[in-house]
Amino acid sequence: MGVLAIPLLGQTLFRGIAGDDWHTAANWTGGAIPGSNETAVLGSTAALAATNAVARIRRGKTGSGATVSLGKRAASSGGLTVDGGTLSLVSPSTSYVGEMGSGELIVTNRGVLEGGAIMVAFEKASRGALRILEGGTLRNPSSPLVVAMKGLGALHVSGGTLDSPGQGITGPSFANGQADILFDNGANVTARNFLLANVGENSRAGVTVRGNSSVVNLGNLTMGGKSGVLGTVTFESGSWMQKGAMYVGNKKGSTGQIVISSGGFQPQSEVNIGANSGTFGYLMVTNTTLVWTNASAVVRAGQSGTGTLEVIDSTMSARGDLHIGTFASATGSARFVDSSVTNRGAVTVGNIAGSVGNIVQTGGSLTVPGIFKLAASGTGAYWATNAVFDGQQVWIASGNVAAVGHAELAGTQRMFRVSNKLELGKLGSGTITNRVARYAGGIDLASATTLTIGNGGIHIAFEENPAALGMYWGLRWAGYRVDELEALRSGTPARLAWDVSRIDPYYQKNVGIYYDGDFTYVGIPVKRFAPKPTFIIVQ
Repeated sequence: MGVLAIPLLGQTLFRGIAGDDWHTAANWTGGAIPGSNETAVLGSTAALAATNAVARIRRGKTGSGATVSLGKRAASSGGLTVDGGTLSLVSPSTSYVGEMGSGELIVTNRGVLEGGAIMVAFEKASRGALRILEGGTLRNPSSPLVVAMKGLGALHVSGGTLDSPGQGITGPSFANGQADILFDNGANVTARNFLLANVGENSRAGVTVRGNSSVVNLGNLTMGGKSGVLGTVTFESGSWMQKGAMYVGNKKGSTGQIVISSGGFQPQSEVNIGANSGTFGYLMVTNTTLVWTNASAVVRAGQSGTGTLEVIDSTMSARGDLHIGTFASATGSARFVDSSVTNRGAVTVGNIAGSVGNIVQTGGSLTVPGIFKLAASGTGAYWATNAVFDGQQVWIASGNVAAVGHAELAGTQRMFRVSNKLELGKLGSGTITNRVARYAGGIDLASATTLTIGNGGIHIAFEENPAALGMYWGLRWAGYRVDELEALRSGTPARLAWDVSRIDPYYQKNVGIYYDGDFTYVGIPVKRFAPKPTFIIVQ
């Protein structure tokens, strides 16, 4: 005798024997459409129910239920399309898209899904996809949306609206889960928080934004919560309004990365890249404009872990402080390539004893109206090639006897302008090397600038012969400063020195300190070029 399987209390299983219409009673066990206190199950190994079931709620119709479970059992699959109709779920109940098996939930054609928490790819080895397409809307304002709880989950919003401000968008939440999130084709997304790969060990989560989509995140953006996890955001076009803080690489052993390639990413709070010890964080900005409007928003590349900030062919402006290597265990780096970077707050490289920070600037400009602290108490380096730096106050190795700071200028086009104060080695060791090649340039001090050198000094290396007439200089200081520079040069040890070994003897003998009525220079007055050797061939 066969065994008749009876659904669990409060569950209605979809049989699909009369098509895919949700509102056809014959498609359900018991011949009754699920009520608001029942769970609608699509995809079950139970008898009398379709192992692979697909249902549809059409325009003008409303489905209801306590919850929905798609792919409830292992090896089963279930699909539901809200096609112009409405599916209302009781909150705070929980629905599953791929509970143990595989599930796909589609909301499209002005369809609406509202209420209740949603778990996508709930159990280990499950698969789930939630798709909000072509005018569809998902609203679960008081409940979480988890993409890849333990399995492989996908969230795709394409031309639809996702309004999930309650507890935010999370995933994965357990070991080895993988979440793929895509917003494209003019998607409109609002969330309370994004928690990407924040809990699950060896898990992965990625968000891609493109196609002129709009994202408003009212809370934090956190990526990387356990060892081995990877959380990423790739922003290609549209707009992303980030209200809360960003933690890019949040817990030990985790990695977080944000790549902003175009469009309007608008951070309004602090950013922590490599937030905690043992984490890895990466933020790259390319071909776009990035603006921090909040003066209290601190950007930290290497907060306590390892963090990298890259700005390439872009404009970046911030009102708050920028830290490259913040706390004792931190290693921070910034790379600016052919970009305009303005940081109105303080810029600190190697902030605390034990921290390491460096800035590499190739082309473009770096403007710091506040204080530029290179190796405040840790180790800091600034490397600039064919680049312009504009600052008011530059302190190198100022806050700790163990601090080591070095700035190096190179290339045929370079300028290091300081308008108020240049202080080297107040407590630690602070040095500047300017490598002069073909054209004048380098350390440029205003008439109001004070120059103080304790432990360290300034080194000018003339590495190529001059390519133009006039003063070929590596340091200039507005006004008459001959006595001050001569004192730095003649001190024991010398705080100002130059190297002429790589230029022709004709120029070597003329290197010195000169005043022309406007500026005092360390350089060479070039009135004519050195005569070239003449070779006579006798046959």
